[in-house]
Amino acid sequence: MQQPHYAPETAILHQLAADSNCRFQWTNHAIKQMEQCGILAEDVIHALTHGQIVFHEIKQDTLYRVDGKDLDGQRLQVQVAIYEDILSIKVITAF
Repeated sequence: MQQPHYAPETAILHQLAADSNCRFQWTNHAIKQMEQCGILAEDVIHALTHGQIVFHEIKQDTLYRVDGKDLDGQRLQVQVAIYEDILSIKVITAF
């Protein structure tokens, strides 16, 4: 069986998103996009805890695209920056 891309990064994301000490930062863009699409914070956290990183790009931060599902099982993609050293995830957008 072929291993998924970004397996180590995805494992770190799952562990961090599930950690009760993890602090989530929400950009204004993410908040607006979530409101427009009816996406709840709990949906985003579920996708981050159970989804798979499928893409990354380096900008000011290293950004990861996560392909997952919301609490109702609907496909949800989230773009995040992960700060493992300070237990923080910045949500850039969700759709």
